[in-house]
Amino acid sequence: MNKNLVKRLRLSEAEAEIINSKMQEMAITNFSEYALLKMTDKRFYSKTIKREYVYNLQKIGNNLNQIAKELNRNKDGVLNKIALATIAETQEVINKIFAEVSTAREHE
Repeated sequence: MNKNLVKRLRLSEAEAEIINSKMQEMAITNFSEYALLKMTDKRFYSKTIKREYVYNLQKIGNNLNQIAKELNRNKDGVLNKIALATIAETQEVINKIFAEVSTAREHE
């Protein structure tokens, strides 16, 4: 996208300090990027948070797979069938969250 319009903003020293502090918290160094993010209601996912979510989702998914394998080995009983159904539903939710986190726009 070609960005050729310039908007100016006047700030007090205190306002500038607040903005700079918030930019540091979000690991954003470009004021224009920060301003656009705040003014357009876009979601922010830092790379650190995103990596942590992905890592944890993968661990949870692996744990669920291990439980499902064990339950499949011993297919007797209604409890195993209920547990397997619950695991399948949970895995679907994890996959949806994983997809959203994986495709979220990063701002760093």
